[in-house]
Amino acid sequence: MAPRPQTLRLRWSISPDAAAAAGWPERDPMLEIGLPFRAPVRELDAWIVEGERRRAVPTGASAGAWVREGALWHLDLPGLVRVTLRHSPDGMHALYARTPLLAELGLSGGRYEFDRAWLVGA
Repeated sequence: MAPRPQTLRLRWSISPDAAAAAGWPERDPMLEIGLPFRAPVRELDAWIVEGERRRAVPTGASAGAWVREGALWHLDLPGLVRVTLRHSPDGMHALYARTPLLAELGLSGGRYEFDRAWLVGA
């Protein structure tokens, strides 16, 4: 059995005022995306997170592949997420991360910001 790939998690913090204006019940929400790292991406998971609670966000289907350029890793899933990472022995560093999911959920630009990236599993 092949080992499961690590999961990359990306997180954006969302202004509480923006969440309230969008009619969300969460008071201090974040958007979190999970997808396989360094393996073909056939789907991703997305959630609105508040503390321990998670509300799934529909993402639709998309597929893509990571592209490596030295210590950099790039992924572009049109309509879902675009990310560039530097992966080194001292950790994961997101150089660029953007998603249109927040706009599709009713949040205008400037009402959220990228928080962090980290690896989970294997």
